Amino acid sequence: MPDRIASGDAALRLDWLDYVRLFCALLVMLHHYLVLAPDPRIGHGITSFGAFTQYTQFASTALFSFLMISGMVVTLVAQRERASTFVANRFARIYPTFVLCMVLTAMLSPLGPPRFLDTWPQVLANLVFYAPAFGYRYVDTVYWTLVVELNFYLAIALLILTGAIHRLQIVVVVWLAGQSTAVLAGIDVALFGKHYHFFSAGMVMALLYQRRNERLNLFLLAVSYVLCLVTSRAYARALGFSELGSAVFIAAVFALFLVMRGRSPRLPFARRIGSLTYPLYLLHFSLGMTIFYWWITEANKWFLVIGTVALFLMISLAIDHVIEFRCKSLWKRLGMATIARPLVWWEGRRAATPDHARLP
Repeated sequence: MPDRIASGDAALRLDWLDYVRLFCALLVMLHHYLVLAPDPRIGHGITSFGAFTQYTQFASTALFSFLMISGMVVTLVAQRERASTFVANRFARIYPTFVLCMVLTAMLSPLGPPRFLDTWPQVLANLVFYAPAFGYRYVDTVYWTLVVELNFYLAIALLILTGAIHRLQIVVVVWLAGQSTAVLAGIDVALFGKHYHFFSAGMVMALLYQRRNERLNLFLLAVSYVLCLVTSRAYARALGFSELGSAVFIAAVFALFLVMRGRSPRLPFARRIGSLTYPLYLLHFSLGMTIFYWWITEANKWFLVIGTVALFLMISLAIDHVIEFRCKSLWKRLGMATIARPLVWWEGRRAATPDHARLP
């Protein structure tokens, strides 16, 4: 997933989060590969991977840890940025890599199972992320999480623009109250539905890491933990994997965040490790299934799974090196000149307005 602490802000860097991000990305990959590869439509009748297939079923829960990390990291960063800078930075991080990975997927995935067949109108619809709004499928099924992330980013940008980011404690209390009410009412909508419980948990973690209102925020963390358990249980039931395994994983993630509060060990290659997980996530599913569709056999299935993971790690590192590390300043300038342009104008206008003139 795309979020990590902004480069250049060393005070906000938490290297261990980058390692957690890679670990969770590998768990999601193994879940997809070890559970779905034996499907007759993909693996042509190969047997399962035994206990590994069984034990990685709940690993899809690792996806939610990305949302929690985003909630915490984006909150910490957003408190220090203008709305225009925040939007330009998010554009630079997300969009160029997304376009490249989507085009690669659209070009190669038609070689795989028929259900991955993509058309160029479908690709054009995916350029705005939410392709179903135009009646098309996502080029890769994992893209739905990007829409969830973007909704969160838009909410954060609005908080910055209105100044509500400086009243974050109140915002989090109201948001969690709304999410709890939505769960009780059986409502699943943007910002209040099940996937957003992990963002709010991350925001509470950000407040705890800043040592704000500890008793209140520990209570709010308990509320968000219960909401996250409700979501993980619903997924476990829907997908037919262990509810206990999913609950244990969620508990371990919360415990890790609490244990690491106040600790920031310097770890080697952390920035690269955390950054490459975004293209890795975008590329691994459809193209991985295409590889298995053509080459997996009972004899080589273990070698092919390990080799495919290694292949996508190398490709993702190369893509991230060029897009993120070599061209990042270019994308930021482009984002500031396009999508963030109205915000630049608005911020300039507000800056030119005397304080007394803004009062009602």
